[in-house]
Amino acid sequence: MSKSVLIIVIAVIAAAAGGGAYHVLTQQQPAAVAPPITPPHELPNTASPQKPAPDHGSFQNRFQPSMPPAEGK
Repeated sequence: MSKSVLIIVIAVIAAAAGGGAYHVLTQQQPAAVAPPITPPHELPNTASPQKPAPDHGSFQNRFQPSMPPAEGK
């Protein structure tokens, strides 16, 4: 009879340890609190200066034929 009592005690301890481990592993982390939303009119002016538009040359003159350079004269 003591052998069956020992098996039952070990089973109860194993079940309690398994339940405790399950409880610890499945606990949800506390939700991160989002910072309060600041209205746009209260935001600091941190806009970066705008870059100038790139100059791609004159598109109309790009495809007009031009005279080849004069050779040695």
